[in-house]
Amino acid sequence: MPLTDDRSELGRTTEGLAVWWLRVHGWSVLVRNGTIAGVEVDIVSRQRGVDALVEVKARRQLHAWLPRDLDYLLAPSQRRRLALAAVAWAATRRARRQLVRVDLLEITWLGPWPRIRRHEDILRSEV
Repeated sequence: MPLTDDRSELGRTTEGLAVWWLRVHGWSVLVRNGTIAGVEVDIVSRQRGVDALVEVKARRQLHAWLPRDLDYLLAPSQRRRLALAAVAWAATRRARRQLVRVDLLEITWLGPWPRIRRHEDILRSEV
Protein backbone atom coordinates (compact mmCIF):
# COMPACT_ATOMS: atom_id res chain seq x y z
CA MET A 1 0.00 0.00 0.00
CA PRO A 2 1.30 3.48 -0.69
CA LEU A 3 2.75 4.88 2.52
CA THR A 4 1.10 8.25 2.11
CA ASP A 5 -2.27 9.74 2.93
CA ASP A 6 -1.81 12.21 0.07
CA ARG A 7 -4.61 11.59 -2.46
CA SER A 8 -2.56 12.88 -5.40
CA GLU A 9 0.30 10.51 -4.49
CA LEU A 10 -2.16 7.62 -4.22
CA GLY A 11 -3.54 8.56 -7.64
CA ARG A 12 -0.09 8.70 -9.26
CA THR A 13 0.94 5.39 -7.73
CA THR A 14 -2.31 3.72 -8.74
CA GLU A 15 -2.18 5.05 -12.30
CA GLY A 16 1.42 3.88 -12.62
CA LEU A 17 0.35 0.42 -11.49
CA ALA A 18 -2.50 0.51 -14.01
CA VAL A 19 -0.08 1.32 -16.85
CA TRP A 20 2.17 -1.55 -15.75
CA TRP A 21 -0.80 -3.95 -15.53
CA LEU A 22 -2.05 -3.00 -18.99
CA ARG A 23 1.39 -3.51 -20.53
CA VAL A 24 1.85 -6.89 -18.81
CA HIS A 25 -1.51 -7.92 -20.28
CA GLY A 26 -0.46 -6.96 -23.81
CA TRP A 27 -1.87 -3.45 -24.14
CA SER A 28 0.08 -0.56 -25.62
CA VAL A 29 -0.38 2.71 -23.75
CA LEU A 30 -1.06 5.52 -26.23
CA VAL A 31 -2.03 8.34 -23.85
CA ARG A 32 -1.58 8.86 -20.13
CA ASN A 33 -3.36 11.68 -18.27
CA GLY A 34 -4.69 13.20 -21.47
CA THR A 35 -7.59 15.39 -22.46
CA ILE A 36 -9.97 14.37 -25.22
CA ALA A 37 -12.78 16.74 -26.21
CA GLY A 38 -12.24 18.62 -22.94
CA VAL A 39 -12.55 15.43 -20.87
CA GLU A 40 -9.70 14.22 -18.66
CA VAL A 41 -8.86 10.62 -19.51
CA ASP A 42 -6.52 8.56 -17.33
CA ILE A 43 -5.23 6.18 -20.03
CA VAL A 44 -5.87 5.30 -23.66
CA SER A 45 -4.58 1.84 -24.51
CA ARG A 46 -4.63 -0.39 -27.61
CA GLN A 47 -4.63 -4.13 -28.16
CA ARG A 48 -5.57 -6.13 -31.29
CA GLY A 49 -7.96 -3.68 -32.91
CA VAL A 50 -9.41 -2.26 -29.69
CA ASP A 51 -8.74 1.17 -28.22
CA ALA A 52 -9.81 1.40 -24.57
CA LEU A 53 -10.21 4.64 -22.70
CA VAL A 54 -9.36 3.45 -19.19
CA GLU A 55 -10.65 5.14 -16.06
CA VAL A 56 -8.58 4.20 -13.00
CA LYS A 57 -10.17 4.10 -9.54
CA ALA A 58 -8.14 3.68 -6.35
CA ARG A 59 -9.67 2.25 -3.21
CA ARG A 60 -8.24 1.74 0.29
CA GLN A 61 -11.14 0.23 2.20
CA LEU A 62 -11.84 -3.47 2.53
CA HIS A 63 -15.51 -2.94 1.73
CA ALA A 64 -14.46 -1.39 -1.59
CA TRP A 65 -13.64 -4.88 -2.85
CA LEU A 66 -17.25 -6.02 -2.53
CA PRO A 67 -19.19 -6.24 -5.81
CA ARG A 68 -20.60 -2.87 -6.80
CA ASP A 69 -22.67 -1.64 -9.69
CA LEU A 70 -21.36 1.06 -12.00
CA ASP A 71 -23.36 3.77 -10.27
CA TYR A 72 -21.16 3.21 -7.21
CA LEU A 73 -17.92 3.20 -9.20
CA LEU A 74 -18.72 6.01 -11.64
CA ALA A 75 -21.35 8.71 -11.34
CA PRO A 76 -23.68 9.09 -14.33
CA SER A 77 -22.03 12.43 -15.11
CA GLN A 78 -18.61 10.72 -15.25
CA ARG A 79 -19.98 8.06 -17.60
CA ARG A 80 -21.46 10.75 -19.88
CA ARG A 81 -18.12 12.58 -20.04
CA LEU A 82 -16.26 9.35 -20.83
CA ALA A 83 -18.81 8.54 -23.55
CA LEU A 84 -18.19 11.99 -25.09
CA ALA A 85 -14.43 11.37 -25.00
CA ALA A 86 -14.86 7.91 -26.58
CA VAL A 87 -16.90 9.34 -29.45
CA ALA A 88 -14.31 12.08 -29.99
CA TRP A 89 -11.46 9.54 -29.87
CA ALA A 90 -13.24 7.29 -32.39
CA ALA A 91 -13.41 10.23 -34.79
CA THR A 92 -9.63 10.76 -34.75
CA ARG A 93 -7.14 9.40 -37.27
CA ARG A 94 -5.34 7.54 -34.48
CA ALA A 95 -8.42 5.41 -33.86
CA ARG A 96 -9.11 4.55 -37.51
CA ARG A 97 -10.42 0.97 -37.86
CA GLN A 98 -10.32 0.45 -34.10
CA LEU A 99 -13.20 -0.55 -31.88
CA VAL A 100 -13.37 2.11 -29.15
CA ARG A 101 -14.67 1.31 -25.67
CA VAL A 102 -14.42 2.55 -22.09
CA ASP A 103 -12.93 0.27 -19.42
CA LEU A 104 -12.48 0.79 -15.70
CA LEU A 105 -9.58 -0.53 -13.63
CA GLU A 106 -10.51 -0.74 -9.95
CA ILE A 107 -7.40 -1.00 -7.80
CA THR A 108 -7.88 -1.72 -4.12
CA TRP A 109 -4.97 -1.45 -1.69
CA LEU A 110 -5.61 -4.09 0.98
CA GLY A 111 -2.14 -4.67 2.33
CA PRO A 112 1.20 -5.15 0.63
CA TRP A 113 -0.35 -6.23 -2.68
CA PRO A 114 -3.06 -4.37 -4.53
CA ARG A 115 -6.03 -6.17 -6.00
CA ILE A 116 -6.88 -5.21 -9.55
CA ARG A 117 -10.27 -5.76 -11.14
CA ARG A 118 -11.01 -4.79 -14.71
CA HIS A 119 -14.49 -3.82 -15.85
CA GLU A 120 -14.56 -3.96 -19.66
CA ASP A 121 -16.77 -1.92 -21.98
CA ILE A 122 -18.64 -0.27 -19.12
CA LEU A 123 -20.78 1.91 -21.40
CA ARG A 124 -22.05 -0.96 -23.57
CA SER A 125 -25.44 -1.08 -21.85
CA GLU A 126 -25.89 2.70 -22.17
CA VAL A 127 -25.44 2.97 -25.94
